Amino acid sequence: MKTLLKTMLDYNTWANQQVWNCIQNLSDEQFNQAHDYSTGSVYEQTFHLMSTDYWTLTMLQGSDGSDAPKKEDHTTREAIWETWQKIDQAYHDWLETATDDDLNSIIGFPETDDLTVSGTCAEYIMVIENHTTNHRAQILALIDQL
Repeated sequence: MKTLLKTMLDYNTWANQQVWNCIQNLSDEQFNQAHDYSTGSVYEQTFHLMSTDYWTLTMLQGSDGSDAPKKEDHTTREAIWETWQKIDQAYHDWLETATDDDLNSIIGFPETDDLTVSGTCAEYIMVIENHTTNHRAQILALIDQL
């Protein structure tokens, strides 16, 4: 299981870099241009993905999220990418040292007042990697429109 998760995480890192290379071809105006598709502008999409990786890592580590990325500190592509790379490395580091007990432990979060999403760490990593794939596709569709 751990080998499969590492492969997925390595692919995620590679694919994020490929999309980021496309994002770098946008003007600042295009990067920030409001859009009603999904979570909004390319900026909003990338901040969302970075934040999702952060909160996933926080749940995996059992930390409190007190150092969560804030939009006001990430107003440029450079700031987002710098933080995102640190989160990505910490994600890889966590997986490197994770035990089978870690991967099989249950984590979760309240999605709504009536729904808590939970599962093993391994299951959650697979779900979040699919979520990231979906948003990368949305970002590329926005870039194509721009």
